[in-house]
Amino acid sequence: MRLERIAHELNTIAAAQAGRPATTHDVERIDDNVAVWQRVRDLTASAGEILAMRAGDARHRDSKGARLITMDALRRGATFRTIVPAELMNSPDQAARVRELHAAGDLHRVSDEPLREMLVFDRAISFLAVSPDAPPVGALVIRQPSMVMALVDLFERTWAGGSDVMTASDQLGRLTRREREVLALMSQGRSNRAIARTLSIMDVTVTKHVANVFTKLDLPPDESDHRRVLAVLAYLRNQQR
Repeated sequence: MRLERIAHELNTIAAAQAGRPATTHDVERIDDNVAVWQRVRDLTASAGEILAMRAGDARHRDSKGARLITMDALRRGATFRTIVPAELMNSPDQAARVRELHAAGDLHRVSDEPLREMLVFDRAISFLAVSPDAPPVGALVIRQPSMVMALVDLFERTWAGGSDVMTASDQLGRLTRREREVLALMSQGRSNRAIARTLSIMDVTVTKHVANVFTKLDLPPDESDHRRVLAVLAYLRNQQR
């Protein structure tokens, strides 16, 4: 919700500055994806640090050109950190793409928090998707230092609460922090409603997390097995290691 408020405020600022020369904008709105890509490409070629937050499907940005630019920047010593949504790792193809980039040096973490497409170059200039849609259409370009640092702070908080993508070789390691919290409460015999009250989240959110736990633990629906019990047994076995 904090990111949504920030995006709304930045959109308002961009609208107010629409009549001024682009070079003086604290916040500039660009609705042409080609123009956005050109600027991102140029900054990626020269930046020393790049922070990225991805909102959804990785395939739309997995072009040969984007990968080459990323690899060139890594080879010249640039540092990358990228946060992707936990749901992305449910797809074997997309999870493989993420792990490949991670192994190459673009360090990734997964998060179950709401994300929006965002890039920060050298903690000096940010690109934030105009809307939460994926793939994104247009971007807000932010140069005002305090606004950029607010986005950096949001990134760092989300990064700290995320999970390393390489732990997914272990089934329980595939779970996000929130999914592990839900599973831990399940192991105490809590119902979905009780879990929602404990974590101060909506019932429907707990249902979604429980479904993700079943998927990541390879527990498909089966009339002969109780998936909730099997998930808890897997958790308890892991706790005893």
